[in-house]
Amino acid sequence: MRNDCNIVRDMLPLYLEKMASDDTVSFIQEHLDSCEKCRAELEKMKNFEEDRIFKDIDVSCDDVDVKPFKKIKSKIIKIIAIAVVLSVFLTITTVSICNQFPPLRIDYGESETHSQEEMDSAIKIIKDTVFSWGGYVYYVSYSGDKTGKKELKYCNKLADEGVVYVDCMVFDAEFNYIIGNQGNRTYYRWYFGRTKGGDWELVSYGFG
Repeated sequence: MRNDCNIVRDMLPLYLEKMASDDTVSFIQEHLDSCEKCRAELEKMKNFEEDRIFKDIDVSCDDVDVKPFKKIKSKIIKIIAIAVVLSVFLTITTVSICNQFPPLRIDYGESETHSQEEMDSAIKIIKDTVFSWGGYVYYVSYSGDKTGKKELKYCNKLADEGVVYVDCMVFDAEFNYIIGNQGNRTYYRWYFGRTKGGDWELVSYGFG
């Protein structure tokens, strides 16, 4: 029993901190049920912990070394300052971009053959293409049903072998090549073809 007491008392700190394994906890509890001395030792440890926290500690603010806390506070202030600066920078950048690139203006015109949804799918291709060049689209205008019918022959002339377009849409777009250089705007005409049952494809573009 004496050996068990020594083992149990060595493990009581882990038991109190709930850091012992399940098997160890079961062993300690079983021993405590039958050992009054070890139970007394456990109570002594519990009381010591409470006294250490609530009674034995009598340190005034003057006795505490506040330097580490000042360092922590200084770091926190620096982090907050950096966060504020980044937030202001992002806000200014966002406002600058919004002012630099106004919303895209679109003139759908009047069409008896093509819906706005169809036109939007083609306009998205124009925007994505210009963006891949590092540019931005300012204005897009549908050239009309008559122009599309007229240019259908041109689209089929440029089509890959075996591809036959049955419909054509033509747009005029104003854009720039380099983001930030608004003074250097360019106008291109964009030709789209569609096979029977297919999606709109960009066939050609260039100065109209």
